[in-house]
Amino acid sequence: MFLITRLFLYLDAGTSDYSDPTVKTKTPAELIKLVTKSNVYPNPFDITLDGHPLALTNDEAYKVQSDLFNLTLPANNLWGEPAGPDQAITQGWWLMLKPLPPGQHTVHYTMGYRDSKSDPTIPPGQGNQSPYIQDVTYRLAVK
Repeated sequence: MFLITRLFLYLDAGTSDYSDPTVKTKTPAELIKLVTKSNVYPNPFDITLDGHPLALTNDEAYKVQSDLFNLTLPANNLWGEPAGPDQAITQGWWLMLKPLPPGQHTVHYTMGYRDSKSDPTIPPGQGNQSPYIQDVTYRLAVK
């Protein structure tokens, strides 16, 4: 059993690590450059808690970046990178919720990134390298 006093949810962020074959120079500055390049032109956020909208926007002022941190990638990971210890930097938007009252709760959000092919207002060749939309629902049981 875990006692959770705050809930910290990953909403939309990029992570760059040294095992990524696109990382040519193995420095924190290079990781920051790559993760920043992938975190441009986010779609507007649509976030609800128990059906009520939450006021978090994709404004750059709310975007945060981690320090260099350690991680261990499993075999056959989503990114096709070698298994084992690595270091990474992440940058993006997260949601921290205060303690919820006992009962069932639902956090739902949609967001993602655009590029110049999916949005004509973005300059040609700019935007996320792999545009996408995600639709995520967390069902929480608080005791």
